[in-house]
Amino acid sequence: MPAKDQNAKYDFIIIGGGTAGLCVAGRLAENTSNSILVIEVGKGNPLEEEMISTPALAFHLPETEYDWGYETTMVDSHGFKRVEKHNTRGKVLGGSSALNYFSWMRGSKGIYDEWAEYGGEDWTFENCRSFFKKGVSFTDERNILGMEPPDVGSDGPLKVSPTLQIPLATELKRAWTSRGYPITNDIFDGTVNGMTHLVRSIYQGIRSISTDFIQGRPNITIKTSTMASKVLLEGQSVIGVETHGIEGRQIYFVEKEVILSCGVFETPKLLMLSGIGPKDTLFSHGLNCSVDSPNVGKHLQDHPILPHVFRVKDGYSLDPVIRPGPQHDQAALEYKKHQTGPMASDLLRPLSRGKVTLRSANFEDQPYINLNFLEHPVDVVGLREGVRFIDDVLLRGDGMTDVITDPCGSCRMGRTIEEGVVNGRLKVFGVQGLRVVDASVMPVIPDGRIQSPVYMIAEKVIQMLLS
Repeated sequence: MPAKDQNAKYDFIIIGGGTAGLCVAGRLAENTSNSILVIEVGKGNPLEEEMISTPALAFHLPETEYDWGYETTMVDSHGFKRVEKHNTRGKVLGGSSALNYFSWMRGSKGIYDEWAEYGGEDWTFENCRSFFKKGVSFTDERNILGMEPPDVGSDGPLKVSPTLQIPLATELKRAWTSRGYPITNDIFDGTVNGMTHLVRSIYQGIRSISTDFIQGRPNITIKTSTMASKVLLEGQSVIGVETHGIEGRQIYFVEKEVILSCGVFETPKLLMLSGIGPKDTLFSHGLNCSVDSPNVGKHLQDHPILPHVFRVKDGYSLDPVIRPGPQHDQAALEYKKHQTGPMASDLLRPLSRGKVTLRSANFEDQPYINLNFLEHPVDVVGLREGVRFIDDVLLRGDGMTDVITDPCGSCRMGRTIEEGVVNGRLKVFGVQGLRVVDASVMPVIPDGRIQSPVYMIAEKVIQMLLS
């Protein structure tokens, strides 16, 4: 039996203290009458870990204790199958905002207007624009851009800033323009076209993460090193959650809502373990089916990326700094003192769809993940043309085998339960008091990195809760 806690009832329980989860928690806590519980399977105090706080050490984070390291089927089509054992997702307070590569972009207007076909007019680009900006403060104290700053945001707790350019950037720009391609100063207006100066979630040499939203909030209780094993239902209403962690098995009850922010892989898994999902899948694992929701775990999307490897002249690359070696060690020492220091083709609008499903009924087992890259023949053509485009710029203009992942869509929004898992207000179909707030609700993958869209979704949900 779980330990009894007569006070273990909260207004809101958030499962997953990651990018979206902590943003939602912090915003809910602005109303001091709300009590909020955050359940996080990873460790707390992420910025005390040098690998997390120091941007140049980000490449060291995969396959550490802060990484889920998901075994993932990348391709299973056309007679070819490839399995990757380490698909990186953040397993620490702050989630993937503590492990990503910092990129801050929104994507194009057309993508969000397409979201509106699934979730309603609230999700058009124009109706999302203010929520992209709400949680962010853009700073350019060193005038790196040398121009009017883009309309990113100015009043939020999360600090973002432009990156210092490496010497190679000047030559890339020259090659780019010589082939007739545009330079753009602002990719935040819904147009994604051309070369631009990247904005990143870094401020004064330190990574900015979602823990920025929860500072000084005494009405938030955080349970780290604790895993939710199921959402508890009474009829079709959520009454609480069951967890396992350093305090043993616990049950926490909820007054208003449970919010799932476990991420694109863990959220559908937890829904299925709670009896919400495709009934045949649940029955095959000996689980009861409270809500037959056929789209749970379906429609998984990601950006396949093909790194291009070129030799560059000495002094043009940061590779000696970010890879282990003497220059890397010297840069790390410099960073400790002053917090300073020193191309790929990416299919941004894939048509292929993968899935997330259960391996077993054991909550500690990883889900089965099939990204199903290149299943659609148009994706193969698109990636091929991307390779040709990069080669045109780098080989004809003047003058890595990593995979960058942006998985989303496994609990997508829709107009009905036959189309999606949640409605336009991100409420789970068929259940009262349960919402999903993370990348899994995206019906169409943004054509750019997804960190900023995840924060936007979290900010937008707060408006929905308040209204």
